[in-house]
Amino acid sequence: SCSCCCCKSRSLPVVRGNSAPRNHWLVATGGEDCRLVIWLLRQLRPKTPLEVAQISEWCCMCPISGLLELHDGFVAISFHSSHDVKLLDPIDSTVRWILYGHSQPVTAFAECADGRLATGGADGVLRIWEKRTWEAEGKDS
Repeated sequence: SCSCCCCKSRSLPVVRGNSAPRNHWLVATGGEDCRLVIWLLRQLRPKTPLEVAQISEWCCMCPISGLLELHDGFVAISFHSSHDVKLLDPIDSTVRWILYGHSQPVTAFAECADGRLATGGADGVLRIWEKRTWEAEGKDS
C-alpha cells in the first residue's frame, strides 16, 4: 500500500523576476518500502506538462501506513508497527516532533479545524494533540 499527501502549505517560494510566475507543488509519498519521498511538481509554462523531480528522501525502520499534511505544513506520518506519530518538515525532511502516547500502532489521524491533531490507535485510544506543544490533551477516550 502507498500513502500520498500534497504539501501545499510548505511549498517553495514562487519564482518571479523577468519570467512569468511558476506553479509548483510538493507531494509526499510513502509506503511499504519504509521511504518517504518528497517530490517537486512544477509547471514551467501554462499548458505544458508537469516537470517532476525528487527533492528529498527520508528512510525509516517501519513501513509507512499513513501521511497527512497539517495546516502548518508539516507532514504527520504513522507506521505499521510503531506506536508514535512523527511530524516531518517536507522542505528539509527533518523530524520536528515525535508524538508518543499510544500503546499500539496508530491507525488513523485527522486534523481538527483549530489545528489540533486527533490520533486513533489499535489500543482503542483517541488522543487530541495541542498544536502549540504537541502534548496530548485531556483524558484517554
